[in-house]
Amino acid sequence: MKNVFGVVVFIFAVALVFSSCAKSTKVNLEHDHKHAAHKIDDAKHATPKEAVKSAETAAVKTDAPPAQKGFEDMIFVPAGEFIMGKANKMDEHEGHEGHEGHEHHDHHGHHDHSAHKEVDFGDHTHNVYLSPYYIDKYEVTNKQYEEFINAGGYENRGLWSEDGWKWRVENNVTKPNWWGNADSPRPKSGPQFPDYSVTGVSWHEASAYAKWAGKALPTEAQWEKAAKGGIENGNHLYPWGNNEPTCEFANFCYEKYKFCVGGVDVAKSYENGKSPYGAINMSGNVWEWCRDWYDRGYYAVSPSNDPQGPVSGAKKILRGGSWANDKAFIGSTYRLHVQPKLRNYYNGFRCVVELTD
Repeated sequence: MKNVFGVVVFIFAVALVFSSCAKSTKVNLEHDHKHAAHKIDDAKHATPKEAVKSAETAAVKTDAPPAQKGFEDMIFVPAGEFIMGKANKMDEHEGHEGHEGHEHHDHHGHHDHSAHKEVDFGDHTHNVYLSPYYIDKYEVTNKQYEEFINAGGYENRGLWSEDGWKWRVENNVTKPNWWGNADSPRPKSGPQFPDYSVTGVSWHEASAYAKWAGKALPTEAQWEKAAKGGIENGNHLYPWGNNEPTCEFANFCYEKYKFCVGGVDVAKSYENGKSPYGAINMSGNVWEWCRDWYDRGYYAVSPSNDPQGPVSGAKKILRGGSWANDKAFIGSTYRLHVQPKLRNYYNGFRCVVELTD
């Protein structure tokens, strides 16, 4: 194989695996997010594993399969390695936490001041190989989430994990926290703010939405590669590189008690802070749920190919920081681990579609 661009790769259709987003959800190129078949006519640019290093160099520009229905606002991430974890350890006490700090809320919106202890800077650096996938270019918006609500997503038992359904029923959860509450000063949550990133959703709700959409929550590894780029992009602190964050790049707390916006912003904002693959708002704006359970020692024992996270745990992972956090917490490796029921006004998410070889 002398030239990866001369190779024709045939991708065969497989069935969508409908399972909890706590597991790996595999989707082929003939199945979109509405569960209808849409054939991809030209798969010749898919990346073969045998030539991954040469392919990764040009992946951002040329290796993405053609956009299909359901994938229009998704970014293709080609197969290949990237550097996972933080090369330069940052002091956990460096910087400030902003006016909101790490103040979190339980499922009723009550304060949970213990969450500021749930930090991990991902200091164990290691190379990871990932199979190809798509990831949402933008965080899920209020408009998109409203479609899930109107489609009966909260009443559809098949979309929820066992623990998620039990939590939903016991707490009579039928919509995100603060949804449609015009008196709430922070969230901009509800149909009156269609273009803003959805907030106030637990991991359970994000997982149910992802399954309804025919997608999945990203693994930590998928999220981090989409934020950093492939191995040729190095191990930058932020999606745009190592330059200090400013309000041109991200929605965050740039100085104590001083914010770029002071709340969540529209999903299609901060284009200048995009990742090497083109994903927007992967630093700041809203924390993003990942599929994995949390285990502080997992990096040291995780497989080098397509790690799925620990098989069980008590807490789930949030990535990317939010509008309320300073530069120490909006880097690409920072790991916040919290209970999956957590619903606050700076938690959101984006989804992935995994591709079979």
